[in-house]
Amino acid sequence: MITQTAKSLVVCCPLLLCYTVVNASVIDAISATENIQRKEPILIEADQLSYDQALDTTVAKGNVVLVHGKETVIADELIYAKKSSRVYATGHIAILKDNGDVYFADRVDFDNVLYSGRILNFKARTQNNTLITAASADAKDKDTILLHNLRYSTCKVCASNIFPNVPMWEIRAKEALLDRKSEVIKYKHARLELFGVPVIYTPYLSTPSVNAKRKSGFLPPTFKWSNILGNSVQIPYYINIAPNMDAKVSTRVYTSADPLFEVGFRHLLESGEYEIGGSVTRSHKIDEKGKKLKDHKTTLGYLNVRSLFKIQHSDSQTLLGIEGERIKDPTKTYLKKYSISNQDMLTTDIFVNHVNKQQTDYVLLDTIHFQGLRPHDKPSTTPRVLPWIRTRYTKDLVGGSNGLINLDCDLLDLRRNEGNSYKRASSTLSHFASFVLRSGKVVTIKSSLRGDIYQSTQLRTRDNLGIHQRYYRKADSSRLYPSISLEAKWPLFKNMGGGTFIIEPVTNITIAGNQKVSSSVNNEDSQFFELSAYNLFDTNKFLGLDRLETGSKVSYGLKGMYSGGKISAMGITVGQVYNFQRHPEYGYRSGLSGRSSNYVIGIDLQYQDYLYFSNKLRLDQNALTILRHDVYGTLALEKWAVNVNYTQLHKRLLQSTDKVYNRDIVASISRNIYDKWWFGVGTQRKLGKKIEGQSKTISDGFHLNYLGDCLHLLFTVKKDYTKLKDLKPSTTYAVNFKIPGF
Repeated sequence: MITQTAKSLVVCCPLLLCYTVVNASVIDAISATENIQRKEPILIEADQLSYDQALDTTVAKGNVVLVHGKETVIADELIYAKKSSRVYATGHIAILKDNGDVYFADRVDFDNVLYSGRILNFKARTQNNTLITAASADAKDKDTILLHNLRYSTCKVCASNIFPNVPMWEIRAKEALLDRKSEVIKYKHARLELFGVPVIYTPYLSTPSVNAKRKSGFLPPTFKWSNILGNSVQIPYYINIAPNMDAKVSTRVYTSADPLFEVGFRHLLESGEYEIGGSVTRSHKIDEKGKKLKDHKTTLGYLNVRSLFKIQHSDSQTLLGIEGERIKDPTKTYLKKYSISNQDMLTTDIFVNHVNKQQTDYVLLDTIHFQGLRPHDKPSTTPRVLPWIRTRYTKDLVGGSNGLINLDCDLLDLRRNEGNSYKRASSTLSHFASFVLRSGKVVTIKSSLRGDIYQSTQLRTRDNLGIHQRYYRKADSSRLYPSISLEAKWPLFKNMGGGTFIIEPVTNITIAGNQKVSSSVNNEDSQFFELSAYNLFDTNKFLGLDRLETGSKVSYGLKGMYSGGKISAMGITVGQVYNFQRHPEYGYRSGLSGRSSNYVIGIDLQYQDYLYFSNKLRLDQNALTILRHDVYGTLALEKWAVNVNYTQLHKRLLQSTDKVYNRDIVASISRNIYDKWWFGVGTQRKLGKKIEGQSKTISDGFHLNYLGDCLHLLFTVKKDYTKLKDLKPSTTYAVNFKIPGF
């Protein structure tokens, strides 16, 4: 027998410990004796090695490390028998697999490639912290292990758990097959335990193995209770069709309604992607008074389509796509009733966009169809756009020193089955030029010439001998609108408080003629028109083209900006518009109907990365009464999260002659109440004195979430006060859970 004692110490293994390496001559002798399967030698390192020539065995004791290819075994004692091609190890055994997983055991009996054998008191800790234990395990080959009396959990087992040293959840099974190649764990006679208490038994269960690629299978269920639909459960099933294609199907089963079937499909291609989703169910028909017709049912459904494809050219890019939503429901309450969304207008847009590399020139083509979900919306009077074409061409004059020339064109064909329709052609030629004076002032000159042509078809009704007859009247109109504006800014800088403060007086003078709007021009895209801090210095504050802000005017105000220290950015805008002529056609709500407009104030603050605050005000120019007040704020701290959105309108701005609430608030707050437990409340409501017959609360609710390392539990309660045909105020309770890593 030959015995060799170590003479030096080196760090030779990445498994947290230092190991002793024997004399190189002994290692080389053992390595040279073995050349197996993959022609990779077995290397053994230990405090002490002994070799029995008669039995042809090697015994290693003390800090033993055996390396074969990418597999490593660490043990207190190891015996390698060449004749039987077996490796026996005992004491504090750790096996490092080629994928990074670590197996622990008290005793092992392996073949010489470390692929098959017997393991006693098996434990495995994977890369995502999953813990697998078994009384014993039989390794069949490199990728398959049969586990006996298994326990499986992704939870930490420690004294700080809710129940000390008890995982939040675990799977126990009499037998389980761990298949690394198929990336699954198949259990027999398995049960799920929560906090050590058995809750579910199944004779067969399959879960993805650690670090498995996506596979088809069931997703976590969702449980709900509603006073409208009753108790419900939804169990989605995920279908992995291909690496670039998948689908999800599910059925929501209700105790007080027919099942809701949902499906979603996604496909990623080399040049783009598309997805199709939707749902369908059966429900009782509803009469005009909102009552159910128990003996009559109808099919309801929802379809959602999204796609985007890119075609790259040498100097440009073409985008083709569709974004569309439609429902089939005479009551129009489908989306709200089944908690899909709160939209009251669905849009289907098929588009083709061609944009150059600099994104200065483009051609945009859209065809748009709307579906209104409000009670008064009718398909016959809902518009559709076929087509809408917009183009822009930009010319840089001598490197930009003399400005830019833009040519914008807009072609629109808007149609209704009943009501007003029109065709519109609009073109604007504009020139921009900016100069920086020696004093530091920045002067920008803009001149433009816009021309519009309309061909309108208007619905008219006439009385012919007591009979109302409808007929259409066509009318053509055109307009030409030249304008020129000069904007002067004088930015002043000052370093203060560890940052930079900029104050900038701004004046914008626009010279243009006054034009009255032709009665034959429908207003389809410019119905919202209001002065704010955002558009104070815009020469035309209408969002569309059907209406124009005409006449000469002066916009003046002050801008302030600060950044530095803990303040990432802060801005303030204050100003007013003076019109050389009154514009009663704008209406009081616009804030621009008189010569002197309302005052506008805007404040924005970003404090580090956790606080954002925005405050917008509109004040009456005479009485300084607040006409509109918008406040938005978000706060995201380590243990707090707050969101507030508040709007107040003066009664003079409300178009309704009836009593209505003029203040709205949407607010939510969430707090980390203990360890990984979060509690939050939210509300959306009107503010002010109670108005008879009108609810102040739109919705409110709360949530209690546990966001642990191995389990997410989400419990929510929501009260919705909406009343619309068959949709009545409802309360919904929902429970969702998710296991991270699955």
